[in-house]
Parts: sequence; C-alpha cells; structure tokens
Amino acid sequence: MFQARKPSVVTPTKPPAKPVEDGPSFAYMSQLLKPTLADVQKLYTDLLYPTPSWANRFIAQEGVTVLLEILKKKKDRAKTALKGTFSISGSDIAVTEETVRCIRQLLNYQSAVEALLKKKDSVSIIAGCLIMDNGTLSRAIFELLAALCTVDNGAAHDLVLHGMSSLKTEFEEPVRFTSVVNVLKAPDQASDNLISCLTFINALISTAEEVHTRMRIRQDFINLGILSILEDIKQRSEFSTQLQSAVSVFEEEMKEDKHELSVTPPEQIDPIELVRTLCKSVDGTAQHPTFITFLSELVQFSSSHAEGHTVWEPLLEFLRKRDQSREDEKSKEQLLASLQKEVETLKVQNQKVRRELDELREAYSQKAMASPMVPHSAPVAAPPPPTGDSPYSALIPPVSYTHLTLPTI
Repeated sequence: MFQARKPSVVTPTKPPAKPVEDGPSFAYMSQLLKPTLADVQKLYTDLLYPTPSWANRFIAQEGVTVLLEILKKKKDRAKTALKGTFSISGSDIAVTEETVRCIRQLLNYQSAVEALLKKKDSVSIIAGCLIMDNGTLSRAIFELLAALCTVDNGAAHDLVLHGMSSLKTEFEEPVRFTSVVNVLKAPDQASDNLISCLTFINALISTAEEVHTRMRIRQDFINLGILSILEDIKQRSEFSTQLQSAVSVFEEEMKEDKHELSVTPPEQIDPIELVRTLCKSVDGTAQHPTFITFLSELVQFSSSHAEGHTVWEPLLEFLRKRDQSREDEKSKEQLLASLQKEVETLKVQNQKVRRELDELREAYSQKAMASPMVPHSAPVAAPPPPTGDSPYSALIPPVSYTHLTLPTI
C-alpha cells in the first residue's frame, strides 16, 4: 500500500559557534516558568545543536512538562480572548509558536516521546492552540503532530487521534477535525500552511494499522468537504508541486484502501468482529442508543425472511448481552465502592468506641486508686442511728448497710 512520506528528522547542518553547557541551570529552567519570547527563542537555539547530555538533562528536569504548561496557559488565554474581553497579542502567538517548535526538536529523543505519551492531554493542549487562528503557528502545530504520528509506536498514533477527538468536545465542534479542515478552507492561506496541514492529515490516516480505521478517519474528513477542497487545489496552477503531491497522496491512499476492502471476500468477514468494530466506534457516544435502535429496526425489516432474521437476530442479542454485561460491571463497581465506604465508616466508629472505652478504663482506674481499700468480706459498718435530739429522728427510719459489699478491684 502506498504510504505517505514521513516528515524528515531535523539534523544539524553545522556545529554551533559555542556549544551550550552540559545541562540547563536552575535559573534557566526558572525563566521558562514565565517565559518571554527571547527565553523560548534561546531554548530553541540550544535545542538545535545540543549535546546529548544537555538535552537529556533538560528532559529529565521535566522540560517537556514545562513546555506543555506554557502552551496550556496560552491556549486558555486565547479561549478567554475569544469571549471579547481582549485580543490575542502577537507576543502570545510568537511564544506559542516557538514553544511548539521546541517540542518538535525534542521528538528526536526517545525520552521526550515517552514524556509526551505519559501526558494524556498533551496533544489536546498542542492542537488546542489552533484556536489562535494564525497561519505560521498552525503550520508548526501540524508539523509537530505529523512527526508524532510517524513515531514507531501505536500508542503515539492513538494519542494523536484521541487528542484531536477531544477538541470536538472542548471547542463544541459538530464533527471532529473541524478545526483542521478550517485551516484548509481559510481564504488566502499560504501554500506552506496547506502543505503542512495535508501532510498531517495523510500521516494521521496512513499510520493507522487497520484499513477500517483508516477509512473511518478519512470519512470524517470527507464529511467536512475535503474532497472539494482538494479538487480546487488541483485546479489552481499557482500552488506548488509539493502541495499537489500531498493532494495526490490523499487520493491514491484512498483508492488503495478501497481496493483492499473490495478484494476481501465477503465470506471471510467475521460478523461478530464487525459488530465489535461498530460497537467500538460508537461506544460511550450519544449515537450508541440510536445504533441499537437502528439494529432493532433492521431485525424487524428482515423478519419476513428467514435468512435475514438469522443474520440480524444474533447480532442484536450480542449487543444486548454486551450492554447487560456493562451494566453488571457497573453495578459491581458501585456495590464494591459502597462496601468499601461502609467498611471505612465502621473503622472510624470502631476507633471512636475504642477511645471511649480506654477513657472509661482510665477514669475507673484513677477513681479506684483514690478510694480506700476495704476487704471484700468486711461488711460496711452501719451509721449510728439518729439521736433523739434531732427533730427529724421520727421521720427518718434507721437504714442498715450490712448487706452491702465493695466490689473487688
């Protein structure tokens, strides 16, 4: 199958005039917490020709996290600016672009790639900066994401796909990849910006392992009108050969995937695996109930045909069992969480009761130590009867205490 060319890795063409130090200093890293444009530009220059030890020490000192935090702050500021309170400054855009370029340079190091993969929101932060709607910034973002797609790691492609899908929710897009296609639709867009955007789209599609996944991603772009955009590019002679080549890559790979699906014998398609693929595509989305209803309608539509019924009924039963299994798992998790909470409550109550018992034992011991020791067998002497001189002697009968004994201590 025809594959898109991977973006070339940036390699130094000449040695620096003065090699950078063996590692970033504390002051160097501190400046990046609130960077100026000059700070980020210096970092990019240092990353162009670093010694391996300097780059690795920068990554080890959470350099990737620091750069992502810069982008996150700039992205959030841009979202606020869109509400009309203020406008996005040229300085913010410039700092964002240089930061993206720094991360692109760090992809030459495996430890930096691993750091990006650990941050599940890394791609959504990077791609979210497209909200600034700046051509050169968009080009830098697409070059970075295309390079990340081509990393020989399935997790990298999944991370990029997940990050782009999360933008749909964050920016309330009707369809995922809307922000990407909007770059292609923008009037008077520079040829280099279109090239970087199409290169990213081709990389995102072609690096998916399964043909069904490639077709599904491509179909999302088709639904957004990319075919008419590509046709318009082909008709315009002022665009560069490199851009025309990127268009050809998209079209040729689409033909290759369609051919791959067409030559697959129908009897070799596993219907259960097909249903699992469909379920995976709508799992956890608002379309899931509609999908179940759709299958139910198909069962009713085919009910008059015995063969059709035997095809659709098992699939529907499979989905019902799958949903029931999910509900059972959810119930088990809720029950377990409830039991754990109850156990914690009982532990607290038990500790409270133990403290109260210890306090009672301590109080009883202190009281017993303060009381005179009387033998268990010795009866308590009765108090003398009231004398006749008392005016209340006739009213108070004599009380005998001979039957009382003190408890043994």
